[in-house]
Amino acid sequence: MRSSNVRRDKPATTNQLSAYFSHHIQSLVFSLTKIYEAPATTIMTVAVIGITLSLPGGFYLFTGVLFVALALFLRVISNCGAGRGPTSAARNPR
Repeated sequence: MRSSNVRRDKPATTNQLSAYFSHHIQSLVFSLTKIYEAPATTIMTVAVIGITLSLPGGFYLFTGVLFVALALFLRVISNCGAGRGPTSAARNPR
């Protein structure tokens, strides 16, 4: 059994940085190896992730454009009634 007051020494900062970069280099080599071994599945996975990430932004832009178009349409419709249309100014100059 270990006693609770035993202090574990932290590794030196250089060891931590070395482990950090070593891990990331290993991950990079592993990823590049998988891409080389199966390029089609990797491309499909990247495409699916790209589409999935772009859908919310595209929906946000589409609904914003749709809202603006609807607002402009309603503004035009409200100005066209009772002689307030675009041609009424030409007929009745002030």
